[in-house]
Amino acid sequence: MTVSHDEFVRYLQGRMADPARANLLGFSYIWYQPLAQEIRETWTRMPSNLLGVPVFALLIWLHAPLWVYFVNLIHALREEFHRRIVMAAIMMVSAGYLIMFAIVFDYSRWISNWAVCMFLILHAAKTLPSSQTVPPVAADDRKVSILGWIITVIPRVGIVRPF
Repeated sequence: MTVSHDEFVRYLQGRMADPARANLLGFSYIWYQPLAQEIRETWTRMPSNLLGVPVFALLIWLHAPLWVYFVNLIHALREEFHRRIVMAAIMMVSAGYLIMFAIVFDYSRWISNWAVCMFLILHAAKTLPSSQTVPPVAADDRKVSILGWIITVIPRVGIVRPF
């Protein structure tokens, strides 16, 4: 940052809907600490942060019908080259997020962003020519409905801890 930390915090407070809630700016220091410090802090917290991995895995698994649709869509692509491009995009984006896993500790945010990237790749893949029509996820499937309701009733996903 080209401005001092205090000036940056004052700017953020000026942009807040409620500037009295300065406690929300507790992480403003991250814009000023060196990358080595960020990595050190992440790995110091890693043992306790890994406790959330099963919950994040569950949240990803709850979207299984969508992932099955995604796999079927990739298999239905007419050109082998397009399948390879889509798979390479998935691997590159996922590898980038694994690097983020080692550097920053707000796992909920980066896992959510990874999922958004996967959805964007899905939408891009849908525009490619396919050899067959892939039916969308069945709305009347009981398993899909149950998984959808479970996802719906989950109140929130936290920044570091899943809940």
